[in-house]
Amino acid sequence: VLHLKQFVAEAMCEDEGGKGNTGGGKSGGVEGEFSSIADDRRAGFEVLITALAGLSDAATLTFDPALSASEREFAHGVAGTLGMKSQRHGEGNERYIAISKVATGEGKGYQGSRGVKASEGKGLEDDFSGIPQPRQKEIKEVLKAMAALSNVSRLEFAPAVSSYEGEFIRSSGTTMGLASESHGNDRNRYFAISKPSLAGRAHDGISEVQAYEEALFTRMEWFPEGCVEDGECGSENEGNEGYHIPTPEPKHRAISLSKDFSTPCPSIVGTELSGDELFRIPGKDLGTVLSLQKQIADVLLCLPSDVALFKEGEAMDQDDVAHDVDSVVARQALDVDPNPILVCTKSKLKYLEPSLREGSVTLDLSCLPDTPTIQAVREHRTYVTDTTAGEACWLVYTKKQVLAYSCGRDEALVPVGFFPPPPSWPLPSGGQQWGGARCDVWSVPVELPSVRPLLDAHATQTADTPIPRYQMIVDPNLFVREEKEGAVWVPCEFDVDTDGDARLAGGDRSHVFPELTERVATPVLKAALPLLAKLRRPRLLLAGRRLQVVFKAQRIIVPATAGANADSEYVGLWHVDGHRENVAAVVLYYYKVDPSLQGGDMEFCGREPMDVLGMGDCSNNYRDLGAESLRTALRSHTQDGTGAAVQNCRVPVTQGTLLVFSNYQMAHRVLRMVNKNTEAEASRDFVALFIIDPATQPMVPAQVHLASCKLPSEEDAKKRRNTMLLEQLQPQGEFVGNSCVHATGNGCYTMIGWLHHMLSGNDEDGEFMESTHPRGWRRFRGLNGPPKKQGRGMSEVLSLRSSEFGSE
Repeated sequence: VLHLKQFVAEAMCEDEGGKGNTGGGKSGGVEGEFSSIADDRRAGFEVLITALAGLSDAATLTFDPALSASEREFAHGVAGTLGMKSQRHGEGNERYIAISKVATGEGKGYQGSRGVKASEGKGLEDDFSGIPQPRQKEIKEVLKAMAALSNVSRLEFAPAVSSYEGEFIRSSGTTMGLASESHGNDRNRYFAISKPSLAGRAHDGISEVQAYEEALFTRMEWFPEGCVEDGECGSENEGNEGYHIPTPEPKHRAISLSKDFSTPCPSIVGTELSGDELFRIPGKDLGTVLSLQKQIADVLLCLPSDVALFKEGEAMDQDDVAHDVDSVVARQALDVDPNPILVCTKSKLKYLEPSLREGSVTLDLSCLPDTPTIQAVREHRTYVTDTTAGEACWLVYTKKQVLAYSCGRDEALVPVGFFPPPPSWPLPSGGQQWGGARCDVWSVPVELPSVRPLLDAHATQTADTPIPRYQMIVDPNLFVREEKEGAVWVPCEFDVDTDGDARLAGGDRSHVFPELTERVATPVLKAALPLLAKLRRPRLLLAGRRLQVVFKAQRIIVPATAGANADSEYVGLWHVDGHRENVAAVVLYYYKVDPSLQGGDMEFCGREPMDVLGMGDCSNNYRDLGAESLRTALRSHTQDGTGAAVQNCRVPVTQGTLLVFSNYQMAHRVLRMVNKNTEAEASRDFVALFIIDPATQPMVPAQVHLASCKLPSEEDAKKRRNTMLLEQLQPQGEFVGNSCVHATGNGCYTMIGWLHHMLSGNDEDGEFMESTHPRGWRRFRGLNGPPKKQGRGMSEVLSLRSSEFGSE
């Protein structure tokens, strides 16, 4: 490496703007002028800036304000000596330096295939044989120098770098503990790589809230220009039709290893690029590389084959002794989603006639953004009257409805990339998914002993029972804001770290009950975050983001069984949560369940269209609707639940149950719950956190509302609550038909499922179904009624006699 000390002093008298990098020079020489900079620090700057000069690309290297004034001057001089432009930006503690260079050759735009030889255990270079060794070396020299220097730095390549070269930069940087990013798309796409500070984060919270669109575009995997093709049928293996979607790239995360011998129990520490500690492995003697791989795999709950160790960018041999761990980076292979979530934009075609089953479907896309931020799932689905063949469908989950249409004909959305993968937060012990892989319903047993005494004391203080059987402990209807459309809940906000920690934002203005929110809502949300990260319909951007949450606590009271006619039961109706609010997901924590309560399972049913029933110039499948077809549709034929035509499940609720589900996918209800105690009433007490969809327009948070608005009196607040309750307690939706599907010839259709009343055109009377096939229609409509027997759910309606649904 070229040593530059003798040149630096001559370049030190340039103007502060840094535009010319030339001038008369300062006296005293390098050693005198920069004696405060350690030799290894000066050497590190020289190596990095020299390697940057050796790049053939146009690029910009930025250092963060942590550099001292002398270090900035030193880097400034080295860059000038090598003919590169350097400039200082900012003022005071925010002052930093950026070094840029022009391209020294014509970009080759190397292309090739990658990953083939990696599976055979070959080195990193074998994955990118399409890039000549000299080109690989010049890139690696810069990355190694960045990794060696203990300061935040960011290197941004010009858009001339091909996607293939960008993947090489990302993969090489990952093995050295560097973070990579890509921005833009098509010809404007560029790559950047950065080195996190080894001194730790400058602050504990999230100082600046990144807009959702910006965060999504930064983290998602954009499709290269022209790679998404429109075709009439897809791969035979996938069974998909329509757009040909690229295969997702393999995902990895880099983990820097370091020694910590400062404690009585020495250990090896694994740290993510964000600076968050992932694990500690006790002991000094690590044995072989293979032994260390196994130990890391054990703490990460993955296979040893998913962990590879790299030293200075080169893969380590498994038989080598694992020493000098401070220069080792572990790379963990993350699972590739076989059915990735897609990011889409609306089609620009003016005349579209998408289909669903045999009919044409009218899609209301007004609820979707005009920007390329729309989440969509593409999967093969079956129906109530067709549980075998089915078809490939697009599904878009929204507050109003689940938009669905067939792949391959007049597709309303165009895929532009893959949605970012979820955080790799481990699922707590006992956590499980209910109803199969397509049901966004998760639960885990959790002990949060501090929650109950806090809420019991608050309940005693407020004694708020607006309607019989409901004691509101923390009522969001009493903390609302008047908007044009009416009163809306006021959310609090939490900053979610990359390690799955959550911090309440806003201090004394975080909520109308800030201390209670901090001590109750915060631990519940922390416990729920690994489950929220599992949701797919929709997926939430969580890590490193600010999340809006509405806090509620409630007690359901069931009277004692005092006699044969005692009303000692509770049963809920099908509903989704939120009235005017965009509640994407719900967290329920049951901190108290009296043992005398029996039953009370939570039942869920997916809001996806259950079928399109047709009569006329079609298959006339309306005649197949009945008890047997509904029974088959509600039961899964595969172990993971994907064989069920209608996603549904039941979750038992006990004290300590933490339940998380998608409010956009699932309608839910409480099944019949009975108090077996003949002397005293019983209650089921829970905390509810309503997660506001981060993809929608943010609501006005508590800290802003409390700073700008005067709270109403208690009397006025309760009057307004009564008005809101009248609206909220109305049935929100039902199992019914909808006229959004129509025939292109002679005939008529109705789309059936659980439909929200916000949809217009509901065919509530069944029209042709009521007159042509009343038995099947009334059996389907019977799903709306509460079960008559304890322990029964949707399946009860399938076993009732036809006469119990009225005359035929």
